[in-house]
Amino acid sequence: MSDYLPNMVLIENPLKTPSDLSPPIQVHLKCPSSTRFKYYFRIVGSCNGLLCLTDDCFGYTNTIILWNPSFHRSLTLPVPRVTSESTSPFTCVHGFGLDLIKNDFKVVRISYLESENGFKVPPQVEIYALGDRSWRDFDGVVPRFGMVNYFWSQAYLNGKKVYWVSYKLIDAVTRGFFVLFFDLGNEVFGEIELPLSLVHQFPRNMLTAVVGESLSVLQYDSPIYSKSCTVWVMKEYGVVGSWGKR
Repeated sequence: MSDYLPNMVLIENPLKTPSDLSPPIQVHLKCPSSTRFKYYFRIVGSCNGLLCLTDDCFGYTNTIILWNPSFHRSLTLPVPRVTSESTSPFTCVHGFGLDLIKNDFKVVRISYLESENGFKVPPQVEIYALGDRSWRDFDGVVPRFGMVNYFWSQAYLNGKKVYWVSYKLIDAVTRGFFVLFFDLGNEVFGEIELPLSLVHQFPRNMLTAVVGESLSVLQYDSPIYSKSCTVWVMKEYGVVGSWGKR
């Protein structure tokens, strides 16, 4: 369900739509670096042939790599400001995509610092722009949202935004789930409501995806070793009533 990349990988082209039954293309590729435990990289996302990899499947190493497998070129990003060595224990999630306004690839890093009752909100946000070759603190408004440390999956859609399943507290014990997005060009956060039947679902079972050209949420029957999932597709972008099962 989540995307991981071993040191020697087999990449298959994803189905553009559920009805696309063409045979997948399979290619063996060698990863540009070894991971901490010599097992897997996490695939944060891909865009225009460029992949963003992190070595955080079995603990944080601060290793983030941009890799173009077609040209056998890679770039290891500098260490972000917020790390387990520089701050209190923390957890983080990443996003990756292309800023069409500046025609520049960006990595978004959202970090939650530990507190006595869990993690502090709002989180700290850093942005890496490939053109600048450096990290900078995000100086815009960061909403008070949380994420569940399981899939850390993202979706990149329409050359503009990255999306994650997120939540906010409705009361002391109730969480309401929604789709959080970050606009890479305008550098602002926003949110999209989920269908009512998903608002209070178990969060580890859901992740964002792109089906065809539409924003989607995959709802699995269990978080581990799931055999099936329900695909929710937003048929008309931004219209909550257009969510439907596929």
